[in-house]
Amino acid sequence: MILRMIKQIGLIIFCCGLIAFSSAFGLATSAIAAPGPLAAMEDMADDATTQMEETAEDAQEAVEEGVEDATEKASEAKETIEDKAQEGMEKTKEAADKAASEAKEGGEGIIDKVKSLFTGE
Repeated sequence: MILRMIKQIGLIIFCCGLIAFSSAFGLATSAIAAPGPLAAMEDMADDATTQMEETAEDAQEAVEEGVEDATEKASEAKETIEDKAQEGMEKTKEAADKAASEAKEGGEGIIDKVKSLFTGE
């Protein structure tokens, strides 16, 4: 999910860059034909570059936030799994202790029963 988000952000940055560079190329082409407004075109190219940098910074911040969120969710999932595993181990131990106490209460253990089968008692 994070990788897909990163790819989408990268694609957005690439598209914005392509649009800005094609616009700048079109402005440069028209600047050759009309040298007077060259300064205005340079300003427009600078504005496009600034916008691209801001977009890239915003995308980077979004990716960092996404990574932080994913890290938090992963740690929460890890804690939940550890808690469930601990609960399962405790329940298994309780069941084993209960079975052992029931076997002791019965008077004979399994070993004694097997011995009696072989000895005929």
